[in-house]
Amino acid sequence: MKTVIALCLAALFAGPANAGDPPDANSLANVLGSEDACHLSYDQGAVERYVQHYTDQNGPALDLGLLVEGNRVVVQGMDPRTRTLHCIQVRAAAKLYGFIK
Repeated sequence: MKTVIALCLAALFAGPANAGDPPDANSLANVLGSEDACHLSYDQGAVERYVQHYTDQNGPALDLGLLVEGNRVVVQGMDPRTRTLHCIQVRAAAKLYGFIK
């Protein structure tokens, strides 16, 4: 469990190097795992299409579900100020990925 939390913490601030670059599995899991804690509501069809496209381009991310759940736990445990900063970045990424409008 400590390993999962450490991996999730490392992924929290990771993201695509450039706006047009696809995210790595950790960054994608970070955005997906932050939906509830950041009070966002993702278009589940858009998420499904994005993950399918990601899988087609990069191969399956077999640990994606575990990474999403680990990120969810980490974000829920953040202090309010840190969560606010985190959610600002997540909202921007979710828009970029087409999960929200």
